[in-house]
Amino acid sequence: MECSRRVEFQARVDEGGQLGPSATIDALVSRDLKDEVLISWHDLKKLGVLPDGFPAVLAYARAVAATGSRDVKVEDLYKEYEDVLRDTLPPGQRVKEGSPMSIKFRPGVHVIPKKRLTMRPVPLHMQESADALLKDLMDEDVLGKLDENTVTEWLHRSHFVLKPHGRVRLVTDFIAMNEYIEQLVHPFPSPDAVFQSIKPTSK
Repeated sequence: MECSRRVEFQARVDEGGQLGPSATIDALVSRDLKDEVLISWHDLKKLGVLPDGFPAVLAYARAVAATGSRDVKVEDLYKEYEDVLRDTLPPGQRVKEGSPMSIKFRPGVHVIPKKRLTMRPVPLHMQESADALLKDLMDEDVLGKLDENTVTEWLHRSHFVLKPHGRVRLVTDFIAMNEYIEQLVHPFPSPDAVFQSIKPTSK
């Protein structure tokens, strides 16, 4: 943006028909701007448009219930919308069955299967939760246990990540395979498309 001259002027804020704070602004004039004015955040603070602490980071917040409404706790929301906020399958409901996932290798690439034979130890404070998670995943047929005599070409490390409330998440490292995989493109819808797809009866 080309600046042709410098000018100093007095600015005053219009607060709903009443004159608000004023400040002297040292401005630059440019032909690139038509009927627009760019005001720095320092001048906006002098005019009272921005608070003095801007851009301070929010350090504390508390929930305030609206007048006439009951206090709402997070636990109440979990109970009311348990079917939406649930992070596990309801009892008796199995994982949706379908065809196995197909992983395609890039054509013309010489694939060398890789094995990671060293294990990552499970921290002591995660072992109980990790055992419970593995049992649930095997009961739901998400994971399967191989026979001790089974030979597999690929072997990847897995480890557990701690989640809130003491639970754990199983994570597998497939980096060794990525160099051979043909990456599929999955276009992600725009926010507008997502909002339009939400039914009025949705929670």
